[in-house]
Amino acid sequence: KSMGMMFGLAIGDALGRPTEFMSLKNIQSKYGPDGIQDLPEQALYTDDTQMTVAIAEALIKNGDQDLETILDAVKDEFIKWRHSPENNRAPGNACLAGVSNLERGAHWSESGVPDSKGCGSAMRVASIGYFYQHHPDKLMQVARASGLCTHGHRTAVAASVGAAYLVKL
Repeated sequence: KSMGMMFGLAIGDALGRPTEFMSLKNIQSKYGPDGIQDLPEQALYTDDTQMTVAIAEALIKNGDQDLETILDAVKDEFIKWRHSPENNRAPGNACLAGVSNLERGAHWSESGVPDSKGCGSAMRVASIGYFYQHHPDKLMQVARASGLCTHGHRTAVAASVGAAYLVKL
């Protein structure tokens, strides 16, 4: 089931990648009134999937530990992702800034861009929702912290918790 979730996420991400940053009007102009319907010939996923995998790796290593240990593992995986040659798929500025702050030694609770309400924190929490599907309190705690480490605005943090909870459901 977990592999199906990750493959589904990556396929959906690859399907949407060609339309990322396009307006609805431009999408419909290029792909018709129903939008994009098939994977592009080169179906590449984006940083959304890469960061979801990074969180999944952290949870596999330390998901049953306390919050600080889990977020240390997330930090390590995010820094690894930040320096990966594969990190060339339009990562958001808040994600990059937050990870850079983590790498410079900022605590996860203070590393996020304070006013960032972007979707970068919510787009990567599927593995949290799946991993903690039977532990809603831990799900909310880890989803909140994982959002806060890059996006400091309460709206982004709430979106992280909400998206993870939707996966749990």
